[in-house]
Amino acid sequence: MPQYDIYIPLKYNDGRNIEPHKFDLTRQELIKQFGGLTIIPAEGSIEGWWKFGDRIIRDEIKIYRVSATQHDAIFWQTYKETLRNRFEQEEIFISIIPEATTI
Repeated sequence: MPQYDIYIPLKYNDGRNIEPHKFDLTRQELIKQFGGLTIIPAEGSIEGWWKFGDRIIRDEIKIYRVSATQHDAIFWQTYKETLRNRFEQEEIFISIIPEATTI
């Protein structure tokens, strides 16, 4: 069962806070699509750094984690673009754990 970690920024690239309804919409979409969602951390945020061109970018993020019954590349390509536009980001990072095991 593949597991997906979606790194969601808490601020726009210009430093403004992202409106809460955008997080709510994303949460609702993922629960509808996958039947559940875990947000890491539940309170606060994680600090992340990444290189974009010649710049080093610092983000405050939360990780939205979902499990799927199978990998759907078309869904993820489309949804990644939806999130990139919604959160007005140059990139949205999604990592895949292909063989997550449920006990």
